[in-house]
Amino acid sequence: LPNHLGFDEYFCGTMRRYHASHGLDGRPFKDAPHVVADDRFRVEVQTEAALSFLDRRAKIPSQPWFLYLAWFAPHVPLESPEPWFSQTPKNLPKERRQALAMIAAMDDGLGKIRAKLREMNAEKNTLIFFISDNGAPLKPGAWDGSLNAPLIGEKGMLTDGGTRTPFVAAWPGAIPAGQTYEHPVINLDVTATSVALAGLPHDKKLDGVNLMPFLTGANKAAPHDYLFWRWRSQAAVLEFPWKLIVLGDHEKFLFNVTNPEGELAANNLLAQHPDVVARLENKLKAWSATLNPPGVPEPKNTEDDKFFADHVTKTISPEPKAGGTNVSMPATADESTGTQGWLGRNCSLQTKNGVLAISQEASSKGPAVITRNALDLPGPVTLTVRIRTSAGGKGAVSWRVKSDADFPPGQTTTFDWPASPEWHDVKIEMPVSGRLIHLRINLPRPSPETQIQSITLEARDGTTRTFHFDKQK
Repeated sequence: LPNHLGFDEYFCGTMRRYHASHGLDGRPFKDAPHVVADDRFRVEVQTEAALSFLDRRAKIPSQPWFLYLAWFAPHVPLESPEPWFSQTPKNLPKERRQALAMIAAMDDGLGKIRAKLREMNAEKNTLIFFISDNGAPLKPGAWDGSLNAPLIGEKGMLTDGGTRTPFVAAWPGAIPAGQTYEHPVINLDVTATSVALAGLPHDKKLDGVNLMPFLTGANKAAPHDYLFWRWRSQAAVLEFPWKLIVLGDHEKFLFNVTNPEGELAANNLLAQHPDVVARLENKLKAWSATLNPPGVPEPKNTEDDKFFADHVTKTISPEPKAGGTNVSMPATADESTGTQGWLGRNCSLQTKNGVLAISQEASSKGPAVITRNALDLPGPVTLTVRIRTSAGGKGAVSWRVKSDADFPPGQTTTFDWPASPEWHDVKIEMPVSGRLIHLRINLPRPSPETQIQSITLEARDGTTRTFHFDKQK
């Protein structure tokens, strides 16, 4: 229990039953840890416990405090809390609607906490971190309604789909609002940051760093040269943009994490960059030797092998959920999101008013690119894009077939993007030899918002794949 982990006060539990030092009314329990039964939705109960804690702190404004609030959401067992569940789109799978409802309940709870801090006149003296612990589980029976797309993998994996999560910091008046910090950070940094802000000396046992000089702009360097992970038979090291993943004693992967297609075996750069692999392997071994127990991960773990076969090497088909359908089990390039599995590089994608809106990132030096994998059409292929844009220019389309590990230089065709407020069908003949599995479309640069109504791929044998971006309407 938290009282054995350094916490003075606590309200700890997950579902209907909690061990507490204080009641929600703020009164201390003489027989703590006291068992509290509460049948209400767990996020509401946890939020009330946090607000009660803050009410007690308001009575002693000079006393520093630390609050750790671990909402048990979204997580199985899923619930359908109101009023949030009825506000979710009815066309989505039930699990997705439940997850969205639970996230909305957290959002409202955080809003109440920030309002309480303003009421206490403590908002400008309080640093808030909001972080998820891991990516969504996607296995049958475990899916909590969350999505990892476009990241590859799920909870339990050291690919980005398992480890890369939302990480938000807020401190009005201290951290500039509205910024996106681009360098990699890790949740271990929260402890080091908190220790520094508390005025305590740096503890060399802490792996994290104090983020404040980086978030305020006082330090322009990256907080970390390397980030490391070890879990069961998996180990990984990130030296941005390079990420080496070791799976037991039998597989290794080197990925460039800026590649929008993600950590798929088809994007494994192990053979192309042996010097990078050797450097990162040495770093990973040196770090692993400092752990308890020391050394490399387990030589083999059946569950991990299955994870990678499912998500990375694609050598097995994803398991269907109970009932024999995959409708509620999103994979990597999730088609239920409105973008129909299309991903963007150097741009943002958004579906609105029945179109795919593509906006160039102002800070990007490269062209906007949209890409789609998981295709399977025999060549040659005709690509038809229905577009409208205020600025035209030269565009390009590149493709990869089953036998290609990457996009070969010769498999590119250029075409003209028409500048017009009216809709135009742009048709591109692609001399594909083999089976088309992966496509990239480069927009002209500079590129203001471009709108796409549909994308159609038609093979010579009549096989057609069409993406209508008004599908969710």
